[in-house]
Amino acid sequence: MSDASDKGPNHATTVSSGTLIMGTYEIEKLINSGGMGEVYRGRNIHNDEPVAIKIVLPSLAHDPKIVALFQKESTTLSRLSHEAIVRYHVFTVDPTIGRPCMVMEFVSGTSMSDRIEQGPMPVDDVRVMLRRVASGLDKAHRAGVVHRDLSPDNVILEDGHVEHAKLIDFGIAKSTALGAGTLLQGQFAGKFNWVSPEQLGAFGGTVDGRSDIYSLALVTAAASKGAVLPMGASIVDAVGKRSAVPDLTGVDEALVPLL
Repeated sequence: MSDASDKGPNHATTVSSGTLIMGTYEIEKLINSGGMGEVYRGRNIHNDEPVAIKIVLPSLAHDPKIVALFQKESTTLSRLSHEAIVRYHVFTVDPTIGRPCMVMEFVSGTSMSDRIEQGPMPVDDVRVMLRRVASGLDKAHRAGVVHRDLSPDNVILEDGHVEHAKLIDFGIAKSTALGAGTLLQGQFAGKFNWVSPEQLGAFGGTVDGRSDIYSLALVTAAASKGAVLPMGASIVDAVGKRSAVPDLTGVDEALVPLL
C-alpha cells in the first residue's frame, strides 16, 4: 500500500497513533479510508520497517461477509509473490482493538492517477509501466486471481519510478455503495470508468484475466495521453461507451496498434 493518495485529513481516525497491533506494528497515521476499512501507515517496532495496515471498520468488524472478503484478500496476496505486487505480511484479529487487520508492504511513491494529472508520459516510460504491471497481472492470473479493480489509483510508482510500478488493493478498500463504483456480493466490482465490458454484463458477464487487460489498456492510454479517457461515470454511460473502440486521440501513435 502507499501514501500516494493520503486522505487522512478528511476522515476521522478510528485507531489512535501509537496503537500496537499484535504487539509489533505501531500505528502512525491514517492514509486512506473506504467503505469497509481504513489503511494506516505503521512500522515494525523491532526493525523499524514501514508497513501498511488495513483494518476493518468498527461497524463491520463482526459482519461475517465483510470479514470473509477481508480474509479473502489476505489469502489472495499470500499466494502472490511478485515484484510488481504489494507484498503481504500477516493477517490477524488484533485483541487490543478487536478488529481484523492485515499488514503488508508500505509502498512510498506516486499513484498513476497523480502521474496522469502531470501530463503525458514519455512513450518509453509507458511501455516500461505496461510491461511491469502486465507481468504482475500474469502472475495473478496464473494463480487464478483476477484483480477486477485495476485503475490508476491502484498502480503505484514506487519512489516515482515506472520500472518499480506495483499493483495494490486486491479487494478490501472498496466502497459498499453502488454509486462509489463497487457492488459487494454482486456481479459488478470495479470503477465505472476503468472496468471491462464483461464487468458490466457484456459477453455473458464472464470476468477473467482479459478483464484486467482491458482495464490496463485504459490506464496505458491515459498515461500516454496525460488525461483520463471518458469511459463513463455511471453504469448506463459506461455500457454505452464500450459499444465501440474508445477514442484514442492524443495517445502516442506507437501505442495505438497495441491498444
